[in-house]
Amino acid sequence: MKIFALSDLHLSFGGNKPMDIFGDRWRDHADKIAAAWGRIGGDDLVLIAGDVSWAMKLRDTAADFAYLRALPGHKVFIRGNHDYWWDSLKKNHAAAGDKFYFIQNNAVVFGDLAVTGTRLWNFPFVKWEASLFVQRATRESAASAQEPPASRGEDAEKIRAHELERLRRGLDALPRDAKLKIVLTHFPPIGADAAANDITRLLADYGVQICLYGHLHGLLTGGEENTGGGLRYDCVIDGTRYVLTSADYLNFTPLEIAAG
Repeated sequence: MKIFALSDLHLSFGGNKPMDIFGDRWRDHADKIAAAWGRIGGDDLVLIAGDVSWAMKLRDTAADFAYLRALPGHKVFIRGNHDYWWDSLKKNHAAAGDKFYFIQNNAVVFGDLAVTGTRLWNFPFVKWEASLFVQRATRESAASAQEPPASRGEDAEKIRAHELERLRRGLDALPRDAKLKIVLTHFPPIGADAAANDITRLLADYGVQICLYGHLHGLLTGGEENTGGGLRYDCVIDGTRYVLTSADYLNFTPLEIAAG
């Protein structure tokens, strides 16, 4: 079994949410993903760190999940800040079907591999340039893209506390004897300086080898100079490898992470 990663698919087969307003790179992006998916086999694993669908309700994800069902492999998801459709794990699975796995306060295990994760949020110690989040959008669109409508007006500290608690619960659910432990977060757990922080220290304490994250857009692609003028999207901190997996950054091509 090979392990791949790709986040921020931003599918909208059931609605009208064209992504090319964020740049030509996004034009026909679902077709690009499907074309690049060809090297993934039916027994392989694809880890998707949020922002799967623009659907507002679970019932509106049918066409997006049909697209994903047509692509080979087992697929593991966490919630992103734009996954407004996200419901209970049981309802999500019923809507998606077999070979789909959803994480919230739990972990999924495939042999010696264990995966957990959570959405996270904007933390003060995780700093990126604001221009990295949204490309070719109005200032109003950029502001509205940062938080889901249900969370605007809520106390940010409470959201952060809830997300950290979900992360701890997921980490506690990881089997201690798992040979490979992977954490998915949607919001980046590290900043542009790649410095250690409370989240990285927590992952290190649990022996997490790999953390995959998304949310950042409009960056140099993985095929270009990977430091992006000093910014580090793939780095190792206290023994944990941190990898940006946003679809546009990876040229809409699933990144092979490891062999399980």
